[in-house]
Amino acid sequence: FVFVKPSLALTFQASDALQLRAGLRRTVGQLDFSDFAASADAEDDRLLAGNPDLGPDQTWRASLTGDLRLKGGYALNVQAFHEWREDVLEQIVLPSGVPGLANAGSARVWGIESEAAVPLTGLLKGGLLEVSADFRDAAFTDRITGQSRVVTDLTNPEIAIDFRQDLTEARFAWGARYEPPSRTTTFFASEEIIDRRGRRIAAFVETTRFFGVKMKLEVRNIGQTR
Repeated sequence: FVFVKPSLALTFQASDALQLRAGLRRTVGQLDFSDFAASADAEDDRLLAGNPDLGPDQTWRASLTGDLRLKGGYALNVQAFHEWREDVLEQIVLPSGVPGLANAGSARVWGIESEAAVPLTGLLKGGLLEVSADFRDAAFTDRITGQSRVVTDLTNPEIAIDFRQDLTEARFAWGARYEPPSRTTTFFASEEIIDRRGRRIAAFVETTRFFGVKMKLEVRNIGQTR
């Protein structure tokens, strides 16, 4: 495969604290052997044929980004983007009559990706709150149903809230992570699987007090039964 992958970036320093960026980039996906090979899943009674004619998907991505950095470590980065995807890899019914992965056409994906850092020094010494929040949607015309849907494996929303406190003198840190519910859909030729993930809570303690080695204890999925 031979592809041209141009990119263009424009940067404007609006002030000492605010930088604005605009970008346009073309990327090409990476195939691996499992994409070409046939597979069978006895548990789900699913058979997928191999497809030697696969090619990598290609994406044009246009983005506008605002990056704000304030004194004291406060930071906010917000990016709005729109993607035009070609030769997207989706499950269809191949000419052999068996479902399999193929280059199934074009799709659009758009959304907002953001990150923020808020030092909590005024409230809690050594405290830091970090938030990442991504919201995405898509439009793809399914070749089997003829209807518009999102692309496979698109998760929306993706949000994570991290708290951490570093007690430097004690060489000790602790923190927690919260992820609200999200939804991911995977499409096959005759079915779709919707993964609705509930909230997730994790906590950790960390120290370098002993033997000069960093030690960390983490507890995940707090309060969940499955």
